[in-house]
Order: sequence, then structure tokens, then C-alpha cells
Amino acid sequence: TRPVVLLDTGLELDDHPSAPTRGGAGLVRPLAGVPAAENLRAQSVVLARARALVGTYGGLCYLANAYGVPALALVASPARKLGLSHAAVARRLSAAGGAPLSVVATTALEALADAASLAAVS
Repeated sequence: TRPVVLLDTGLELDDHPSAPTRGGAGLVRPLAGVPAAENLRAQSVVLARARALVGTYGGLCYLANAYGVPALALVASPARKLGLSHAAVARRLSAAGGAPLSVVATTALEALADAASLAAVS
């Protein structure tokens, strides 16, 4: 019911390629063509106005929380990705910004998708 805003600029920075996506109604790329020197500022402007962030666990989740924006962070393996210091920082930022940061393993999403498909068959 709302547009999905992608934060990619089309640049490949720090070995982080953009995720492949299909175009379509409701898919917005406001940062396409933003120069590398302006990338973080431009992402910050978009995040500050967002209703929520869904993405991989990392700095953008922290930034979203600093702006009071709820974040859903996906990780392949939470036990390996989240050190104790990272988890503590994430909890403090979330509490200070008044916005939740939910970290979810991608395997949990797969299990939910499987459960949803089974429920649809029943």
C-alpha cells in the first residue's frame, strides 16, 4: 500500500553490489545517479523521512534508529553476525530513538514462508 524506496545508487561501494530487482509500480529509486561522495548524506536524508527500514543488518539499521525509524534487519546467522557489543549498542540506540530494531534470521523468514504456503493449501 506504500511505495518501496530503494537506497541503492547503482554504485558498487565497499564490495556491496545492489540487489537485483524488477521495476514496477510503487518501486522508487531516489538515489539513482547520486555521486559516491554524496551517497551517505543522500541515504541519511531518505532514512530520516522513512516510515520503516527493511534491510540487511548493519550501519543503516543503526542510522534508521537514530532518526526514530523502526528497522527490520535480516541476517544469515545472528549468532555469528551479532557480537555482544553490537547487540548492546543496537538496544541502546533503539531505546534512545524510540524505534524498534528487530533482527531476524533469514532462515526464520524461510520457515514463515513455508508455514504460510502450508496454511494456504489447507
